[in-house]
Amino acid sequence: MSRPHRLGSSPDQQPLRDGDVKKKQVMVAKMLDGCWKSCIEDDPALGVPVHLMFTMPWTSTRAFPHPLANLSSTSMHPRTANWVSYGVVEWLTWQGLGHVINRWRESINLDPVPNMEGPSLAEALNVPFTYRWSPSLIPKPQDWPSHIDICGFLIQDTPTYYPPVDLEKFLHSVVLAVAQAGVRAIISKGWSQIVGPPDTNIYYIEDCPHEWLFQHVSAVVHHGGAGTTARGLSNSRPSVIVPFFGDQPFWGNMVVRSGAGPRPIPYASLTVQNLAEGIKFCLTKKSKVAAESISYKMRMESGVKAAVNSFHRNLPSDRMRCGMIPGQPAVLKYSQGKQPLNLSTAAALTLIENNKATGILSAATATGSKMVRSIGEIFYSPYKQYARSRSPMPSGSSARSSQLGSGGYFKGVVVDIPHAAAEGFRQVTRLYGDKPKEYEPVKNWKSGAVFGGKNFVDGMSEGFSGLITQPIKGGKEEGALGAVKGLAKGTIGLATKVPSAGIGLVAYPLHGITKSIDSAFRNTIDKAIVNARLRDDAIKKREIS
Repeated sequence: MSRPHRLGSSPDQQPLRDGDVKKKQVMVAKMLDGCWKSCIEDDPALGVPVHLMFTMPWTSTRAFPHPLANLSSTSMHPRTANWVSYGVVEWLTWQGLGHVINRWRESINLDPVPNMEGPSLAEALNVPFTYRWSPSLIPKPQDWPSHIDICGFLIQDTPTYYPPVDLEKFLHSVVLAVAQAGVRAIISKGWSQIVGPPDTNIYYIEDCPHEWLFQHVSAVVHHGGAGTTARGLSNSRPSVIVPFFGDQPFWGNMVVRSGAGPRPIPYASLTVQNLAEGIKFCLTKKSKVAAESISYKMRMESGVKAAVNSFHRNLPSDRMRCGMIPGQPAVLKYSQGKQPLNLSTAAALTLIENNKATGILSAATATGSKMVRSIGEIFYSPYKQYARSRSPMPSGSSARSSQLGSGGYFKGVVVDIPHAAAEGFRQVTRLYGDKPKEYEPVKNWKSGAVFGGKNFVDGMSEGFSGLITQPIKGGKEEGALGAVKGLAKGTIGLATKVPSAGIGLVAYPLHGITKSIDSAFRNTIDKAIVNARLRDDAIKKREIS
């Protein structure tokens, strides 16, 4: 029987209480502001596709848990617990940063990301992700889609380094010392300046490149960071990992699974005995062979080249080229007509100079106004209330307070709450590993109506049919127990998909209507973006007002 697990956050909660969360929020706010400025100021880059690269997994999988999740006893199947752990970590992360992100979005006239969508936004949008570790250590999980890649560790070349004479002499004698009964050690002082009493078997060093040092030792004892783990294995060195926090336990477990080291020893459990046993394990032929095997495979990989290839392979090139001058990158989209036209700076300037594309400059306001007028008299009252809540009034006036109150209350009750309920019911199936169907995002009243219609048809059909199809599917996969699980899934689906379908039939169109209306009031930022994208020597002669 599988060992049960309990889902939780990272085991050490003290830093959270000591203000680390607040520091991270301030840091993220500065990052968002800096990234935005880099997009609209001297070097315009808005519209450049997002591609994430990182050293630990953030994409949901059943193969292993999220590195920051704390899995312990529960009745949940381990593979299911692994999958759910990613949602738990994402949800906790969003609770800490969601309001920071939405406050920033509002500062540039963007809609806030709904709380139900924020935690899973990257996966829902199929944002490409390239993970920087060796597939020989952690192969790509079978349940990861094609836009998720593993490129290998990005190992830098061994630097030119000239060690102190006494360190060279010490290193030459290490192999002989290890071959005998006694173990000798090189200890990095680190930021805490660890120094013990003088000992002929211990050498304390200041900064020393790991790429160089690890060539000259038999094994490595370290905290389990992704970079140190990679450098140790690339040099065929087994590792004893003493994790402190974050993704370090994850890498410790991966090293164990590869055979290149003993089970990680949490720093709070570190003793002379278990550390000595860990070092002895690293000196066995079995661990050396495992480390050498991984090192050989890593040398066959080209992490940097693979990462670059992954980046280029996932670029939506067809949407990045100018429709008029194919050899140039598009920076604007001209949306009038059925077929949007991507334009480069040169193409846009040419059209503007010849008065052929004045719609570019007014698209934000004109399109929004047309949408508002076309929604029909039945929605006139909601529009009037919402527009009134957005209209500028003298600061502190009672009229403004009344309007904001009525408009905000109306939007909250009629739009936000139903939309949150519909989306919440729609997302429940993620709890047992089934992703809800993805539709075109709601951007205006038309896409809202389409979203609501598709969600209604699919929700009703899948909600009722799931009572039959889910038990049959579960029975084929796991027998009687699978059939019971399938019945549970079908019941949950009926209780969530049908309400989402019913509520969403009204909620999603209303959500789209508010976005259409809102676009009519948001032109300052849009003009700033257009100006930024066209800002060069030519456009300076004719600045857009």
